Amino acid sequence: MKQPTIDQRLAMRQRPHGSALMYQSWNDLLFLHWRAEPDAIQAKLPKGLFVDCFEDQAYLGLIPFYMRNIHFRWTPSLPWISYFLEINLRTYVVDEAGTPGVWFFSLDWIMRSDHEVSTSKSFHSLGSGTTQVLAEQRRLRENKLSAIGR
Repeated sequence: MKQPTIDQRLAMRQRPHGSALMYQSWNDLLFLHWRAEPDAIQAKLPKGLFVDCFEDQAYLGLIPFYMRNIHFRWTPSLPWISYFLEINLRTYVVDEAGTPGVWFFSLDWIMRSDHEVSTSKSFHSLGSGTTQVLAEQRRLRENKLSAIGR
């Protein structure tokens, strides 16, 4: 595994080329992070991804926030699907080329309607080099707390 260069890390701040497909606002974010043993986190990552350590420590992040005004570029936001609470459990990774990214162990959201509160789960990951098959993501989510809690 190649360690990311400072230029690779800074490049992640740049907006991608082309027009945005969707728009959204993130409000009231809270970034909570805990140190974790790199080997424990690495055991839960798919092949080709490696823990991105800071001072020899891996980190798990728990990030709750409100998503607002989600819509495609060519549509307005719809109140019943465009506003919800989200919480994600993540760690920071690099791929074999040293490209930094984020691995989401879990992306959960709560959408409130007039009649019910429903919870949904997303079984995908985002970020450069982190797209994996759904079955692998489910397996990781099911096993994440048992390894981390030891």
